[in-house]
Amino acid sequence: MVNNIQPILPRLANELTPKYISQAIALIKSNEPDKIEVALKHLEGLFTKASRLELEENSKAICSLLISLENEFELENFTTMHCSAFVVLCLREQKFTSQIMCQSLFLKDIPMICRLNILRIFLAVVMTCDENSTVGWTVSCTNISTLYTTTMLNLLEINK
Repeated sequence: MVNNIQPILPRLANELTPKYISQAIALIKSNEPDKIEVALKHLEGLFTKASRLELEENSKAICSLLISLENEFELENFTTMHCSAFVVLCLREQKFTSQIMCQSLFLKDIPMICRLNILRIFLAVVMTCDENSTVGWTVSCTNISTLYTTTMLNLLEINK
């Protein structure tokens, strides 16, 4: 019986594979572990290949979703997939991601685990500037400094 089930899983993953960021958002919002895992596996690639327009249209929604996403289903490699995707998103769409992340840090109703995730992502973005980056594409230090500057300006705006 188990042998009959295994071939179905890769086929299911192929059928669910998101081609666009909006499809990945829908998979994550489904709150089904298999769909969330498929979406997380493809997010980094989707962010890397996405057009500027697609990123602008979806960055606020996916950033908010990733901030609140927790490993409720104890998915294997969740933290790695989540962090890698989030880092690429932060570097490709700095303005909106830094704004949402900074605002989320100071919201009263956001759980502490989400705040810690935000800080972990900021750290991962800075570490990505390393020459031995494994994000899958070259990140320039200019992107890091731009993200940092934007983040600091957003923090100053929030604290006014």
